[in-house]
Amino acid sequence: VGIKQPSLHNIESGKTVTLRGATLAGLCRALGVTPDMILKGGTASPSPETMLYEQELLSAWRQMTQKDQDHLLAIARALRDKMKTAAPKPIAPTPSGEKQRI
Repeated sequence: VGIKQPSLHNIESGKTVTLRGATLAGLCRALGVTPDMILKGGTASPSPETMLYEQELLSAWRQMTQKDQDHLLAIARALRDKMKTAAPKPIAPTPSGEKQRI
């Protein structure tokens, strides 16, 4: 992840209340968990907005041809891989237009 032990201790103990996007992403990769699990603890369920996005994506997916599904999956994998190497933005808009810190 690239952080020192004292920093990790501060995150675990709650002394660190905000994380840089790259740090959060690194912890997620190393632990195999979602950002919600780290930020909220436990097995956080997706937000209602995320669930709507997922439903819309699944609906669109089911209407696509196999060729289009293959193409979309290749794009999604490329974006995922790009995100692994790039530091995410510190603030992301939610579907409702609000901003949330990540």
